[in-house]
Amino acid sequence: MSPTRLLSRAILATCLLGAGIATSAHAADGPIGAVQKVKPDAFGTPPSGERATLSANDEVVADENIETGPTGSLHVKFIDETDLWLDENSALVLDEMVFERDASTGKFIAEFGPGLFRFATGALPHESYEVRTPVAVIGVRGTDFSVAVARNGATRVTSYDQAITVRARASGPSVTSPPASTASVGKENGPVNVDPFAVPVAPPTDSVSDRAVPAIDVPTIGGVGGGGKVGHSPPSSSF
Repeated sequence: MSPTRLLSRAILATCLLGAGIATSAHAADGPIGAVQKVKPDAFGTPPSGERATLSANDEVVADENIETGPTGSLHVKFIDETDLWLDENSALVLDEMVFERDASTGKFIAEFGPGLFRFATGALPHESYEVRTPVAVIGVRGTDFSVAVARNGATRVTSYDQAITVRARASGPSVTSPPASTASVGKENGPVNVDPFAVPVAPPTDSVSDRAVPAIDVPTIGGVGGGGKVGHSPPSSSF
């Protein structure tokens, strides 16, 4: 573990308690997850900490900014057994993670920026999870889905099992997107379009080997459009 990451752990408790974030003993005591696999470069910036390169077994904390470079990828597993993959040129914030292991209750909120992500839920009830992008809020009913976010925030999401709900971030009702359908939101106050025939969001490349291949057929395309490997090219300005 790098010296900067050790420093991050030393200041973690003070940062979380001072911000009033953690209501769980597990969250207040320390990290909320750890890096399982990484390809350079990937970086983490904990609250009140410095940006540092992430390596396997490095721990992550609430409110940490996580990002990957042009050739980077990352797999993080959380204390509730949630798995999260980032493909190249992807960024997110681990907004909130509270987990009471004995009661299997808590909350998990992540803010996805531009990039390609795969999210497989863990032990918390499905309603405890929420994924936000600049233009959309994704509610979890299923357990495994991929999200592509363009540079302008436009969002596409495909669930591989069970349904998800998607709504525009600023306003509007939640729309149910069945498994194998793809939901898209172009603006924070725009409509949610669900298309069962749209090309699905291809998962981050490394997630395919880390996890069973999705039940639906994921073609060999870019996750945000265009040809290429399973995964994605750098997000364009729109879909």
